[in-house]
Amino acid sequence: MNYRNKANLTLLGVSIGFLFSIAIGHFFGKNFYTEMLMTIMEAALVGGAADWFAITAIYSKPLGVAYHTEIVPKNREKIIESISNFVENDLLSASSLESRIDKIKLCDRVVELSKNKKAYIEGRILQISNYIVSSVGEKNLEGFIFALREKYIYRLNTVKLIKDTSGKIYESKSNEILDFVIDIGIDFLNSEKGTQYIYDIIYKIKQEKTSGFFSRIGLAMMGKTENDVVDIDSLTAIFVEKAIEKLRELKEEDNSYRIDLHNAIKAYIDNIDKYEDELEKIKNYIVRDSNIKVLIQKLFSVTTVDICREEKESTTAALYLFEILKKVFYNVLENKKVLCSIETAVKKLVIKLIDSKHYIIGKMVRDTLNEFDNNKLNAFIDNKVGDDLQWIRINGSVVGSFIGFIIFLIVYFIYNPYIVPFIRRIF
Repeated sequence: MNYRNKANLTLLGVSIGFLFSIAIGHFFGKNFYTEMLMTIMEAALVGGAADWFAITAIYSKPLGVAYHTEIVPKNREKIIESISNFVENDLLSASSLESRIDKIKLCDRVVELSKNKKAYIEGRILQISNYIVSSVGEKNLEGFIFALREKYIYRLNTVKLIKDTSGKIYESKSNEILDFVIDIGIDFLNSEKGTQYIYDIIYKIKQEKTSGFFSRIGLAMMGKTENDVVDIDSLTAIFVEKAIEKLRELKEEDNSYRIDLHNAIKAYIDNIDKYEDELEKIKNYIVRDSNIKVLIQKLFSVTTVDICREEKESTTAALYLFEILKKVFYNVLENKKVLCSIETAVKKLVIKLIDSKHYIIGKMVRDTLNEFDNNKLNAFIDNKVGDDLQWIRINGSVVGSFIGFIIFLIVYFIYNPYIVPFIRRIF
């Protein structure tokens, strides 16, 4: 049972109670109890009826009375405008929104989210990568590469580009480049693959030197085999050790071999023009139709990858893009300065948007409420505060009956026995 029905039953109950008190007074005459009952029920009826009239007047015309009734329908525009202004200028004012945005610690939240939701974030990055790649599509990417080839690559002076670029890079980073190359050589010699490579070379040389007819006769005369002449394992170990030692010496800037290597690289870069034909052939081979189509097919081939212990399907191109975006994302997270700059820029952008579009909040509220006709607006308000308003009706009857009881006591025990005789004596 809703509160409206409860209020109606309460008013019906006090109405019946009032009629019952009249009947009691008629059959049993006037006495303390019958008068008290009638006074209480009369006050309860008056209170309930008055509150019923007042609450009903908010929405419609109670008993057809038009004076100061239908408060909501008659003031519909004022109500809508007041609600819109309240939401726009008070509840969600531009200054309050800007203040709340300014208090948000975006950097801390993003960093915390990245730690607690790593799998989710990387999954979303992969999803974005797949979306970008699928939006581009195989045909569009192929067409773009063909257009790029016709417009730029075919017209590109490969030799000049390589010469200028490599020359500038090597000139500014020559020591770092040489050290990097030397370290690669050392790492290779220290690896199992490098050792096996040296072993195979020495074995091949040994085979070539000991497999001849006269070599075999000579070894036979000495009573030895080809394995007795050369211990390949020992020779490989010695060669690797000496090679690494020499490579480490090359890392010294005043090493003569390093200087010669440096000059040889510079000379090679300076004289790269003589390889123009070969470089052009290589360029044209790389960008020929069949190679581009094979590349596109590989980029759009679907594969299964493990993202934070969760298997996901993705194209190869999306995986490349995913790795780039992931690296950028985590690099930004580790750089507090960049992260704070992004936060400041985002906040400024949002605040600027709020300043320019804040009126939309009031307009949205206004437009939404304007869609309500009188009945819908009444129902909307009644849905929000209707229960409290119906309780007012119930309280009217209850409070009225209590006040009626107090008034009866005052009239019966004070007014009639003391005040009325006093007034009569005066007049």
